[in-house]
Amino acid sequence: MLESFWKLRYTGLGFQPGRLVVATLNISGTANREPARRSALITELLARAQSLPGVELAAVSDASDIPPGSFHATNTFAMEGRDQPLGGPRPIARYPAVSSGYFAIMGIPLLEGRLLQVSDGLEAPPVTVVNRALVRRYFDRDNPIGKRVRTGPNDEPWRTIVGVVGDVKGSGLASPAEPTIYLPYLQADPFQAVGLVIRSPLKAGTVAAEVRKMVASLDSNQPVGRRAGHDRSSE
Repeated sequence: MLESFWKLRYTGLGFQPGRLVVATLNISGTANREPARRSALITELLARAQSLPGVELAAVSDASDIPPGSFHATNTFAMEGRDQPLGGPRPIARYPAVSSGYFAIMGIPLLEGRLLQVSDGLEAPPVTVVNRALVRRYFDRDNPIGKRVRTGPNDEPWRTIVGVVGDVKGSGLASPAEPTIYLPYLQADPFQAVGLVIRSPLKAGTVAAEVRKMVASLDSNQPVGRRAGHDRSSE
């Protein structure tokens, strides 16, 4: 009975939870609010994490958006060429900011177009990858590749949709996947906490210990802190 319950609970997540370890790191220091400084910090964090013993893949995401999550999408967005209803419901989606390796490490399939790339940085044209739920709800039968969306106020740039990926449960295990707009973390607004996601065949405790040592060495050179009581790891 317990085995059946476990299989039912972790079926249809849209990602592969096995052998994943997640560490939450606070990077909300004043120095890290500058885009170039934040970019250098996260790039260094990824490089060091990827070099840890037993690590197969490493990626980062806004810590608040790592699935399966517990909150629903509340962010509105605009679609180029479509009138926004005055006083009516606007399109709503999640805005996770992720690194280029996030989809591979989570096992999220590419359905159309391309994934986010390392080259989608500060100086590159604004882009995004959306999920199938968003395409179904807001694009009907239209091909979304090449269409543009705006994920902020009117002074924010339009982002070109370059790819479509599979759906992931991001608002709890019991809720269906919600429309999602994935942003390159280098092009996104600063977030206070980074979710460092690692895939490894080693036990979670072993990987977590290596991550703590890595962050401690990073602390001596970078203004990054660990949130006491909030670092988390899971198999």
